[in-house]
Amino acid sequence: VAPQALLLLNGPQVRDAADGFARRVREEAGPASDDTARIQRAYLLALGRPPRRSELNDALRFLETQSASYAGEKQPDPSLPALADFCQVLFGLNEFAYEN
Repeated sequence: VAPQALLLLNGPQVRDAADGFARRVREEAGPASDDTARIQRAYLLALGRPPRRSELNDALRFLETQSASYAGEKQPDPSLPALADFCQVLFGLNEFAYEN
């Protein structure tokens, strides 16, 4: 329903969960991991499966765009809020809500 979708987009609790999940993904993927490894780890943790090729490509473009946006805001590490944005997107997937 619409209120649930709005909560996933704007809720501070959801954002806190996405921030924590992003830190976990980054840690578990390894300190020197690249975006591909982080995306694969996030998919496995959130959805219990690896990303499809098209999903991986879309996620890589998303992280690149978000990181560039945060770099423009002079974030010390623009990859972390970009990864949190990606994690928040995963939380909004029907597959996350209904398949696990």
